Amino acid sequence: MPRNYNALDIPPIVVGSEMRAKMGKFNSFERRKAEQQVKPDHCLLCGEPQTSFCNSHTLPAFCLESIAENGHVLSTADAIGTNIVESSIGLNRAGTFRLVCRKCDNEFFKEYESRSSYGRSPAQQILGKIAVKCCLSELAKSRRDSAMYGKNPLLQKVGNTLSCTYSELDV
Repeated sequence: MPRNYNALDIPPIVVGSEMRAKMGKFNSFERRKAEQQVKPDHCLLCGEPQTSFCNSHTLPAFCLESIAENGHVLSTADAIGTNIVESSIGLNRAGTFRLVCRKCDNEFFKEYESRSSYGRSPAQQILGKIAVKCCLSELAKSRRDSAMYGKNPLLQKVGNTLSCTYSELDV
């Protein structure tokens, strides 16, 4: 059961294990399908044609590793006290997006990914690269979510349900 930190004014939403398994499979399938639909044909940084993309982390790996337990970090589900989704996520999937090639991820973000760059006040260049990573991550999420919720009536209903008040939910 997820921890409920009561830090957020959101009542916990808990479903049975069978329903949670069905929701997880459905969401995973729809997410993969949506990601394939919106997958670009080129790297968004260098513009080179690509057939596959690097699994780029929004936060540097060393930052995630420092807060991980057994290779996992807590998700927002843990903070709000729900079991609809996993309360933790593996480091390989935490805060990732796929819009840039491996070369760009390694070269463009090299200083950003280096632990030694953070021993001093962050340079404007590093702050700019943090902003680029955040923008790319949000772009990936919005493209995926648009593909997932925009065309599927059932998922539109789920999206509408999740935006209603707790007392309106039929769980």
